[in-house]
Amino acid sequence: MAILDQYGSPFANQYGHVIARGAARHTGMRPWEPVKLQDIGKLVPAIDRQTLVSASRRLYLNQPILSGAVEQKSMYSIGKAWAPKFTGEDKAFGDTATAWLTEMFYPLCDLRGPVFDFKTELYLLSDAIDRDGEAFIVLTETKEGFPRIQHIPCHRVGSPNKIQDGPIKEGLYRNARLTDGIVYNRVGTPVAFAYLDEDLNLIQWVSFRDAIHVYDPSWQEQGRGLPAFTPSLNMLRDAMQSHDLETMAQAMLSGRVFIEWNETGAPDTGDPAFALTGSSENGSQNPGVQVENINGPMNTYYRANSGSKLETFHNPRPGEAWENFQDRIIRGALAGVNWPYAMVWKASGQGTAERHEIAKAQRAIEDRQSLLMRPALAIVSWAVAKAQKLGVLPQSPEWYKWTFSMPRKLTIDDGRMSKEQIEGWRAGYVNHEDILGDYGKTLEEHYDARAREIYLRKKAAEKWSIDGVEIEGREMSMLTPNEQSTEQMEASGKKPPTQNDDNSDN
Repeated sequence: MAILDQYGSPFANQYGHVIARGAARHTGMRPWEPVKLQDIGKLVPAIDRQTLVSASRRLYLNQPILSGAVEQKSMYSIGKAWAPKFTGEDKAFGDTATAWLTEMFYPLCDLRGPVFDFKTELYLLSDAIDRDGEAFIVLTETKEGFPRIQHIPCHRVGSPNKIQDGPIKEGLYRNARLTDGIVYNRVGTPVAFAYLDEDLNLIQWVSFRDAIHVYDPSWQEQGRGLPAFTPSLNMLRDAMQSHDLETMAQAMLSGRVFIEWNETGAPDTGDPAFALTGSSENGSQNPGVQVENINGPMNTYYRANSGSKLETFHNPRPGEAWENFQDRIIRGALAGVNWPYAMVWKASGQGTAERHEIAKAQRAIEDRQSLLMRPALAIVSWAVAKAQKLGVLPQSPEWYKWTFSMPRKLTIDDGRMSKEQIEGWRAGYVNHEDILGDYGKTLEEHYDARAREIYLRKKAAEKWSIDGVEIEGREMSMLTPNEQSTEQMEASGKKPPTQNDDNSDN
């Protein structure tokens, strides 16, 4: 004999073994859910993934919170940085290749022209990762052999018409397996994808030897990317619908100005704001219908049991409850993409909390930069190899040794960050190159600009050292009007600065 609870299930106390398996047991407390232990590609099949991408794009175009978070992450991850930096020892090759990348390949890398330069491509790539879940880049070239890239959106990659998912029966990839537009070999490695036209007909199979598939996987077996806001798409759609309905209510209620209580509960027929229409003279089928002009301010009328009065219409909407509902959805959506709430909506204004939010954003930015580093290195190394093949660049075994400058890190206190960098440089664990990277500059660019500045300063001093007046180079770099020249310091018994002193050029 067994003791049953109110739902007919075996009863167990809080220390029983049944409680440990409570989440695995069905009770009448919640709806039954089927057990689904399958690959993510089957749990979220192609049609569901396409639905998610469609919803994400619609919200991206209509929901400022979503688009703001996506654009901010891309902006802070790319910025004005990502300049090529050669890491090999062949300095002559590195200088030549860097100049070619900066002046030729970066502006002309995309088939669509210089509007889509290399840094813009990285920006759009970051947007696509969050908005669509993925992006495809094809490595191609012009007729003359100049390297170019082509950005393919995710909706142009899929299983073609008349070709079902499963083993491919003919062609170059015969016996390979097609799943949602991606071709896998026998061991599960993606080898190609199907590039489709607008009608989902196959244009060509594109080998991954000539293409890059970029997405941020969350599942070990994942083959296609999912939009970053996938867990909160339904909530964001609800919030947008609620916002639209509330806006309609606001528009309707904003036109109400007064509430008039009178004996009839209707407008005064003699009020010039109204007109009696439908008189027998104009042939109306609804004679005597009284019409209120709603183009301007409107009044509301109620029947008064005794006496008449006029009140100002009070509109309490949307109200605190509605605001809290919207905030809850926005917080949940941003938590799902690991982006701080204060960055796009309501900042707390409290210093410690703001620093925590900035630190969280910086970690998300660094994660995105590490994800973009792989395709960026692949594109730049491939472009350099193509240039070597054309004879534009000299041959070097270090053609693939590249990295990129990074944008300045986020901080809530620029002065504090600058002091920390200076102290780190003085202590020896931070280099000039590390600091300059935060400003989006390379060490070579800095020293070239610094040397040119000193050169111009000395030439200007030389030009105007006339009529017996000599202008020292140090005088050209004085920080304040109260600083003294070498002659003045010697006259006052002070030691003039040496060659290695700060702000000294002579």
